[in-house]
Amino acid sequence: MKQTASHQLIKHLLLLPALGMVTHALAQDNEVTTYRQEVEAWHQNREDELKKKDGWLSLVGLYWLKEGSNSFGADSSNAIVFPKNFPERQGGSYMLDKGKIAFHLNNAAIKVSGYNGTDRVITVGEADRQPVRFAIDGFQWIIIRRQDKYGLRVWDTNSPAVKQFTGVPRFPVDTAWRIPARFIAAESEGGPILFKNKIGQSFENKAVGKIAFSYKGAPYTLDIISASREGYFIVFGDKTSGEQTYASGRFITVDKADDAGNTYIDFNRAINPPCVFTEYATCPLPPQSNVLPVAILAGEKDYHIH
Repeated sequence: MKQTASHQLIKHLLLLPALGMVTHALAQDNEVTTYRQEVEAWHQNREDELKKKDGWLSLVGLYWLKEGSNSFGADSSNAIVFPKNFPERQGGSYMLDKGKIAFHLNNAAIKVSGYNGTDRVITVGEADRQPVRFAIDGFQWIIIRRQDKYGLRVWDTNSPAVKQFTGVPRFPVDTAWRIPARFIAAESEGGPILFKNKIGQSFENKAVGKIAFSYKGAPYTLDIISASREGYFIVFGDKTSGEQTYASGRFITVDKADDAGNTYIDFNRAINPPCVFTEYATCPLPPQSNVLPVAILAGEKDYHIH
């Protein structure tokens, strides 16, 4: 009996490492499953945002204002001709005078929100987060500024692009593309980050820093275009650009680093810029320093190629 018990004990001890390996493997599988579910939920929210009444798929016009009076409406006699299904032949006008914009609306049915002025004059910022909104019968529009250019950005809830949307193609979610990274702050005496946008303008943003990571043993860095509460915003290109992915690069937001400078760059969350979904966007382009010499086979593919 003692020999049998001893043999059973030995067998039990021999099984313990194997059981530990199985338990560890199951835990890893659960982590991967949970991660993939998180990315899928994030991407579903991303597609829902695209389809919103002020999402990129609903954008149907971008009309640049000229100095002086700019009449608008569906009629071709206007300085700015809105889409044919816009309900007003003459909607009113916008007077641009050296960066200040006064508006006159012909119809009281055009609603104005986010405006507290009394003289109907708006000063538009470079990137107003809460711009004045104008709306009527499924249409809404705002005034945007891009350096010295001012324009009307127009959405239509009945945009054909929303009705035709069936989702954004992607590479399969792969945990290997969630890569440990480090935030390297810009030196105080460092120069600005330089980049251009889709309409040919050049920009200089105050340097924030870089994201450094390794892929297949080789080191890479990406310049941060801007930082916010959401994280570090990066525009990048790679060997897939113009083939499987959008020719003018993709966007990615990297989570803020911890106190030690550690974070992750998750290429599964690389997305198409708005210019993929509408010709009326003014997307930033990747600076040359952000064009990676490798193929990033993760994140969104080009919406129009696939």
